[in-house]
Amino acid sequence: MQHLNPSALRRRILGLQAFTLAWMSAECAIALWAAAGAHSPALLAFGLDRLIELLSAPLAVLAR
Repeated sequence: MQHLNPSALRRRILGLQAFTLAWMSAECAIALWAAAGAHSPALLAFGLDRLIELLSAPLAVLAR
């Protein structure tokens, strides 16, 4: 593995975090949409779980 300077490493970490937030947003939206259409408590619980994770994820970036 090549040596990365701190600013390059920070950009990489923030890029990965942005991708993760986008992925979790899509999961949450799709699960909640599917739960509404199917009247499924399991999908609703999954969507709400993703929402909680989505709301707490930025804390991982802010906390050092």
